[in-house]
Amino acid sequence: MAAFLVDIDGHVVFYNDAAAEIIGSPFEETGTLTRERWNAQLAPSDEHGTPLPTDQLPLAVALREGRPAYGRFRISGANGPLQVEASSLPLIGPAGHHGAMVVFWPRPPHGEAAG
Repeated sequence: MAAFLVDIDGHVVFYNDAAAEIIGSPFEETGTLTRERWNAQLAPSDEHGTPLPTDQLPLAVALREGRPAYGRFRISGANGPLQVEASSLPLIGPAGHHGAMVVFWPRPPHGEAAG
């Protein structure tokens, strides 16, 4: 499962090997990704290819509202478009809100159950 850790400003500060397959490079090569860079690279869209406002994505909701969020959408991966589901959790510690974690997993083709 692809996982990204994001700071309070929406910059990716780490992603795992599964996320590297989507990005096309390991974190050790890219380093921190700005919100603009990774949104442009993943290009979230609806099922018809219409770009989604980034402020409505699960990650933005978790960062802005400090609550978990879920969504289904399409992204542009290194190997082509992917239909995904995503959940985002805010990261909150004793000193307050620090960022969020978002995980992506492939959405099964229409009519198939997830397994």
